[in-house]
Amino acid sequence: MPAPPVRPDGGHPTAAAAAPRVLLVDASAAHRDLVADALGRAGIEVVAATDTIARAVGLIGTLEPDVVISEHVLPDGTPERLLDLMREAGATGALVVHASFVRASDRTDLEHAGAFDVVLKTPDMQQLALTVRAAVGHGVGQALQPVASIDGDSGSPGERMRPVLAIAVPILALLLAVFLPELIENVAGAGSAGAAAALIGGMSALALLALGLPLLRQTRATGRARNEAATLRAEADQYRQFLAAAAHDLRTPATVVSGFSEALLNNYDAFDDTQRLDMLERIHRSGRRLAGLLDDLLTSAMSDMGQLRLVAQDEDLAKIVTAAVAQSRLAGSDEVDLVDLGQRVRTDARALTRVLANLLDNAAKYGRPPVRVEAERIPGRVRVRVIDQGDGVDRDFRTILFSAFSQDCDDALQREGGVGLGLSVVSVLSAQMGIAVRYVVKEGGAVFELDIPAGSDDPQARHHGEAVRAAVQNSEEVSG
Repeated sequence: MPAPPVRPDGGHPTAAAAAPRVLLVDASAAHRDLVADALGRAGIEVVAATDTIARAVGLIGTLEPDVVISEHVLPDGTPERLLDLMREAGATGALVVHASFVRASDRTDLEHAGAFDVVLKTPDMQQLALTVRAAVGHGVGQALQPVASIDGDSGSPGERMRPVLAIAVPILALLLAVFLPELIENVAGAGSAGAAAALIGGMSALALLALGLPLLRQTRATGRARNEAATLRAEADQYRQFLAAAAHDLRTPATVVSGFSEALLNNYDAFDDTQRLDMLERIHRSGRRLAGLLDDLLTSAMSDMGQLRLVAQDEDLAKIVTAAVAQSRLAGSDEVDLVDLGQRVRTDARALTRVLANLLDNAAKYGRPPVRVEAERIPGRVRVRVIDQGDGVDRDFRTILFSAFSQDCDDALQREGGVGLGLSVVSVLSAQMGIAVRYVVKEGGAVFELDIPAGSDDPQARHHGEAVRAAVQNSEEVSG
């Protein structure tokens, strides 16, 4: 008989761990299904699966699961918030965090918040199954206070006193130069004693100034070094944040592709035709999402290196828009309206498809359906609008809307996917193709407009050219 699974800290699960009941909280429907299938084959019952903390809390009170598995990134909060709500609700189950990418500091924070363990996503889910069994009976851990530490920028007590000394020493020197001669003269009498007092006072002041000036220079140098270090830390933090977001975006669809394909290869006869088709569709969608993200990363890198090359020719706009919908998160959705797209445009078809797919992804993630894509002819151009019914873009965010790694949320990881490259790539590719792109303020939704050079069937298109290409910005609209 095999030995019982061991908790990472050396403890053993209770006897009830033979048949744990699990609630799964994951923003990706495909990944929820993959995890549920893998745990089911490992003899673990997934009693329910949901996508948000709000729904999970309601299910926890009703179902009382032994273990809650939460993704590290959720649309409405963090695992720490879920732990707090579980404690408030008197939940008895433990929390296991299932992460695509986690930093050492994140793991420590989760342990302090009361999580049982953090497991990285892998296609076979074996470690997750072992951890779930080990977690049964341990309940929600108590939140711990983080250990107090001195800020790394504060330095030693001597270093913290240096700025004070740099100011105090010259002031003391000035006071000595003024008052010490008078003091000595009053004690020793006038005449030569007065001259001696003046000499002593002056020498004391010079000595103190000699001490104070190096301290002042050193303090200034230290301040510059700290500012440079702070800048480097900020850049490093942005880079780590980008890596975390990219790892999350890449790993989730990659796990879906690997997991479902492995299930088909190893258990093909266990599924009927409908189940196989569903798995293949999920693999296809996740693979397409991976390809889109990699395209964005490659486009951004090639643009930075000055190696982005596009070729414009006459294209059918309706075909490009249809291809963009198929590449976006809205693929297969009945919540996309395509209106008046019977135009021809002069563009690089692949690049324009990527631009429109990113705009549709943006509408799917941050807006609300239905999403509308419409076009109209203007002199020398075809104006395409992508319109959603969401809340629009916050005023403070509009100035950096088309910047790399920007997202309109508190944390770049608080949405399902997104490394903040989508609209940056829209701006880069549009500029290369001579397309004016802008965000238009609208009540009850967001509107992105593209002014695309018209095809050669438009008699004005040949004379419009560079004049319109340069008119990318408008004083009342945020442009890319």
